[in-house]
Amino acid sequence: MTIAHPLNHTFLDGASAASVECLEAAEQKKHRENDGKCAQLGWECLPIAATPYGSWGTESTKTLCRIAGRLAVQLKQKPSQARKELFTRLCLVLARCTARAIIARTPLG
Repeated sequence: MTIAHPLNHTFLDGASAASVECLEAAEQKKHRENDGKCAQLGWECLPIAATPYGSWGTESTKTLCRIAGRLAVQLKQKPSQARKELFTRLCLVLARCTARAIIARTPLG
């Protein structure tokens, strides 16, 4: 998993597409760094990229939906309910971590 910031200088010249481009670049970077290692171990590389604002990459969304589908079976829920709960929890965790990072960088007094 990686958190990619769309306000990175690389993406500032784009408009609303910056977030999408940022996430796609992050997913591709994870593939470049990990596909070979995963293949050697017989694993599938499934990168998950998000922004601090709660946007998810295209590939990340597909992966999380696959996970939610399996959770739905285990929890005997509708797939849509499992997806909703998974994304809600992940967004809350992301928001908490972002808040902690901001607080950690805020000077005291």
